[in-house]
Amino acid sequence: MTGKLTMKYWWQCEDFKRIPKELEVILHKAAQDRIMEKFREGYVSGELFEYINIDIKGRKTPVEGWACSGWWDIK
Repeated sequence: MTGKLTMKYWWQCEDFKRIPKELEVILHKAAQDRIMEKFREGYVSGELFEYINIDIKGRKTPVEGWACSGWWDIK
């Protein structure tokens, strides 16, 4: 028996048109962790939301961190 699952996710950060690499790496891991957690609970789609508190060259980090949100699904 074989099976295939496709995990898709999408992020946007309100302060950026294009997500900087520093955030991209963190968001990739955060999405995978959240998706697997929720998939084990029986969900196949849902929202993503993270506040990431890191410094990004040339930008002033908001007090609460960079707000990023998105969506995921597994098929």
